[in-house]
Amino acid sequence: SLYQAFRTFDGPSKVDKDRDTRIRHFLTELAALTPHNWKFIAPAITPSGEVLVTTLEKSLPTSEFTISTKCIFPFDEKNAYENIMKPLDRILFKVQEHLHRVDGGDVSGNSDKEAVKKKWWDERGHLDDELQTLLKQVESNYFSEIFEDSEDSSAHLGEFHRGNLISRFEQVASDDRSESKSRHEDRLEELKKLTIPKIKEELRNIGVDEPRFRRLRKMELIELLMKEESNTSSRGTL
Repeated sequence: SLYQAFRTFDGPSKVDKDRDTRIRHFLTELAALTPHNWKFIAPAITPSGEVLVTTLEKSLPTSEFTISTKCIFPFDEKNAYENIMKPLDRILFKVQEHLHRVDGGDVSGNSDKEAVKKKWWDERGHLDDELQTLLKQVESNYFSEIFEDSEDSSAHLGEFHRGNLISRFEQVASDDRSESKSRHEDRLEELKKLTIPKIKEELRNIGVDEPRFRRLRKMELIELLMKEESNTSSRGTL
């Protein structure tokens, strides 16, 4: 039963391996209870504005779950929050305001009750149309083809395109490494131009004890300074 499947998570998981074992057991139990034509879908918006869609479905003939995650990257400068959540919040806020304006006294105290009712329903119909338009745009731009298998990770989805999340992260990491290497080389050239007393002064300024560098040569001083600057920067980001 589902009750037994979810009991897998009863009790603490002291180590990651224990947690992973529990998750695998849960998925095995859930797969046995899930019809073949069911698909679990979990969309999420990342902090940087992409949409992640994770799907969980049974694969034949093993009847085990297949898990996949696809990422949709905005094609324009706006992110998913600007294109989905912000207009949705605006419409829902207007709906709540509209519902709060429902007052029996407004109807009973008005000689033209039918006109008041008609106006209210016309406004509600307009809000429903706004919501329907937004949902159609989101479906077309984000999800119309997201569940179709495609070998081409750069296939376009309307105004948005689908991509391989791992390759995107690898590209970002590669860019970061290149930028870091460039900063390192620039700093090295800058320090080579300084005199030994000036390098020692900078070491003192960042809290390095003088006995550590008193007998060092210039390049050794530079290496120590750059190492200490890196350590200081790392601690500052924690």
